[in-house]
Amino acid sequence: MISPMMRPAALAALLLYSTAAYAGLMISANDGKQVVKGDPTPRTPDSVSVLDMRHYPPRVIGTVEVPAAMIGSPNAVAVGAGEKFAIITAAQKYVEADPANPVPDDTVSVIDLADPAHPRLLQTVHAGLTPGGVSINRAGTLVLVADKTDDTISIFTLRRKHLTPAGKVDLGKGAAPTDVVFAPDGRKAYAVASGNTQIMELAIDGAAVTPTGRNVATGKGPYGAMITPDGAWLINTNIGGALDKKTNGTLTMIWGRAA
Repeated sequence: MISPMMRPAALAALLLYSTAAYAGLMISANDGKQVVKGDPTPRTPDSVSVLDMRHYPPRVIGTVEVPAAMIGSPNAVAVGAGEKFAIITAAQKYVEADPANPVPDDTVSVIDLADPAHPRLLQTVHAGLTPGGVSINRAGTLVLVADKTDDTISIFTLRRKHLTPAGKVDLGKGAAPTDVVFAPDGRKAYAVASGNTQIMELAIDGAAVTPTGRNVATGKGPYGAMITPDGAWLINTNIGGALDKKTNGTLTMIWGRAA
């Protein structure tokens, strides 16, 4: 049985994860601050757990306390090449004086997975407000983070598990990006702009990231996205349904070889 204080963390474990096939690991970001009036205190700390997927049922083999958030993109965890590290965003933070109302955060954490049973915090950096989706290019040199409240994409260079801020891309007032994904070859990325119901294309040259103006309308409330390995399709979820009719939720498939 899950206690009231553990429900938020358990839900976050289901919503915020990234799988890695090489060693059979799952990385789960667990939000312990989604409390309501009457819940017991103290709250459950935010954390990141490492699960061994080679067994059924899967089992937790390691945990470290770091900021995490259930609110935000389901792609708020990115696992680096070789499963040696993970990057976690936290869209909200706990307010002790008002525990039922978390406020926007800007925290991005790098977690060392060299020993999966003993994950540890390597680095904390700051993106824009309400960071959600985080993506690492295939070369392992560049990281993008979607900053919903600031209408920006934060750029970080990546070297030896270390992030260095490299600027931000302004997507325009009201864009409210919730996710961002790289094309397979790393020359383009695509931001999910929930505020203006678009997928916004970004051109990449080294650490320089610029909007191309080639944007595509989606359904209402686009949220998360992924690109097929061959780069032929981008698929995103629309939690508000289709633009032209009343629906509960839809998927948009965009063709155009995003490679």
